[in-house]
Amino acid sequence: MIWPILLFGLGLRLISLNQSLWMDEAISALAVKTNSLVELISKFALGDTHPPFYYLLLKTWTLIFSYSEISLRLPSVILGVATVYVVCLIGKKIAGEKLGIISALFLATSGLHLYYSQEARMYALSTFAVSLTVYFFLKVREKAKQTNWVFLSLSLLLVGLSDYLPLLIIPALWIWGLLSKKNRQWWKKFLLSYLPLAIFVFLWSPIFRAQSISTKNYLQVFPAW
Repeated sequence: MIWPILLFGLGLRLISLNQSLWMDEAISALAVKTNSLVELISKFALGDTHPPFYYLLLKTWTLIFSYSEISLRLPSVILGVATVYVVCLIGKKIAGEKLGIISALFLATSGLHLYYSQEARMYALSTFAVSLTVYFFLKVREKAKQTNWVFLSLSLLLVGLSDYLPLLIIPALWIWGLLSKKNRQWWKKFLLSYLPLAIFVFLWSPIFRAQSISTKNYLQVFPAW
């Protein structure tokens, strides 16, 4: 039942995919076209306001599939459809197959999600990462298999690598965990699952500080930004 919804969602996300890039998409295109993988981190990131993973992903993609409007947007399309599938899994995990299918259908046809699934920016990636985090958190909440903890840890890392604002999912997970009244062993594994994200935050913090300074300067020059 989920496959027709995924195909329908894919079809919707392919409509008018070749329209001209708008400003932020042009920034993504120019960034990956004029910088190497190393320069995206060492040079471009210093003046940007996002973590590096989306640009690294898009750079790798465009090395294979070129820089057309469709090519630049296809990673977001794929991630958008993948998110629909993950949301279906979340719904099933919470209340069974019916909720999963309904949730997937709502997201597949959501105007807001359609928009960001067609944009050559990191928002489809961050939505996918948050959805994965929620799904694997539900998995460890009911059955704490080691593989589920690993996937939760990787999902949290992907959230941090994709964008800053989606990290607000973390307080929600902690509240959920506290309300579930888990034992000490569960909490130990839960804390350990943040280790890869914590390492990234530590290593990325000098660049994040540079980004913060750049953003402050932008706001002084362009107060309406």
